Amino acid sequence: MIVDTKVRAHVRRTLKGWPTVVRGHRRKTGSYILDPKGSQSIYGFHPKAQERGMIAPEVFLHNIDSGFGPGSPGFDDASYHTIKDRMLRGLPMEQPLFVDFDESTDRITGHEGRHRAYVARELGVHWLPFVAYHYVGRDYTTPHMSVIKRMEARQ
Repeated sequence: MIVDTKVRAHVRRTLKGWPTVVRGHRRKTGSYILDPKGSQSIYGFHPKAQERGMIAPEVFLHNIDSGFGPGSPGFDDASYHTIKDRMLRGLPMEQPLFVDFDESTDRITGHEGRHRAYVARELGVHWLPFVAYHYVGRDYTTPHMSVIKRMEARQ
């Protein structure tokens, strides 16, 4: 397992070093609060194949779907409004953002979290909890490279 060790002063760390609250810009009221109970389904799934860290919402969106937003394919207004309402009210999100990363092809093959990243960027939240699952072929594997650093470099 790879864990991003950058310390962000605006992140309160609990749940074995995992960020559970990420505050937005002071002028805005958005927060990304991670629900420890709901997020266990992610953290418990192939933990040795995980890379955990923080990612900027714009980096996530640029690498997953740079044109994502209202009117784009896959954008769901109901999801957008539900997530925005939860962030504005300070209610927890059930999971971190995540991607499936095939090390043999150097490609992201699956993802979850575009709506959350879009709303977080809109509300001024600068960092989001992130998990990358590494695999080769059909087998999950211990990470050999950092997906976060690759995604930041592709920005």
